[in-house]
Amino acid sequence: MKKIYVIVFGLLMAARLQGQVILNPGFEGGFRAVVVTSSLPPVNLNSVAPANWYCADSLIASLAPGLMAMGFINANFNQQCYEDTIRTSGDFAVGIKSSNLVDTIQIPGILSNAKMSFNITEFMQNQDIESAFSYSGGTPALGKKVDEVKAKVFLDTLYKKDGSMMVTAYAKHPATNEYAAIGEGYVSITPDTVYQDVSVTVDYFDANFTATDTFVIVFFSSNDYEVTSDPLNYMLIDDVEASYSEGSKPSSVRSLYTAADVKLYPVPAEDRLHITFNAYKPGTEYSINIVGVDGKLLRSAALTANTAVVDMSAFVPGMYLVELVENNAIVYRQKVTKK
Repeated sequence: MKKIYVIVFGLLMAARLQGQVILNPGFEGGFRAVVVTSSLPPVNLNSVAPANWYCADSLIASLAPGLMAMGFINANFNQQCYEDTIRTSGDFAVGIKSSNLVDTIQIPGILSNAKMSFNITEFMQNQDIESAFSYSGGTPALGKKVDEVKAKVFLDTLYKKDGSMMVTAYAKHPATNEYAAIGEGYVSITPDTVYQDVSVTVDYFDANFTATDTFVIVFFSSNDYEVTSDPLNYMLIDDVEASYSEGSKPSSVRSLYTAADVKLYPVPAEDRLHITFNAYKPGTEYSINIVGVDGKLLRSAALTANTAVVDMSAFVPGMYLVELVENNAIVYRQKVTKK
């Protein structure tokens, strides 16, 4: 899984009153038609998205002129979100399908409970569709700790790639008075012949700071964005639910670092991952952890200067978490894909 930047700016009071409820979790609230009209092909793209959920296909298609102008002459913009009756309950499920953006790039279908935006410049710089997306809104949690988010997912064995589900918790940070990620969880979804129960546990960066303002759920039909020879993954999703417990929020906490403070490159990672920590303070104890998606610590090394290089040559291709630890507290995390 490639990196993903998620940004939350404020919460509407009306949304807060609906807190702790994932709206339309069974996708029964009606599918709305999304029609994108462009001066470049496709002239019209008809998509559908379930009420209170958002699909990325219409957003990508609406940016067709900009992508074409940047050199993606053979870009394709296809429907990726569908109303489907192969479900576990109710009348409907939602389907998301991967698509070939150009001859050499296959992008996932993306479904979220939050509104999406797309940064063309970021996409051009990194050639990474996922890092170009940001999300706003989500489900208000009203200060509760989001323990787990579950869903029913069907990814048939016809498809050769894994899909995934990610949950990110956000809160206004006392030290900065800005919304920031305070916890996240991720699970890779392997193909199966039946609907399967998928569960994501939210892992909070600081055990004393778990009071969540809002959380964002994102489903990806595929974790592979560069291979076009395999079949295009089609994932069915139904019955999303979350569980909560009492959250905690200290009156004063250390500021969490951001991507402006910690630079990882190249991304996707190769055999050597370079780290630059702009906020390095001499005399402070730092370390870098490499963690698997299952939460297992794979490597830890002391950070004794503002730059470091981590040897990842022995790691198999896939998604990993890079953690920055300051005085025994995790203060920054970023997902990185190893080629």
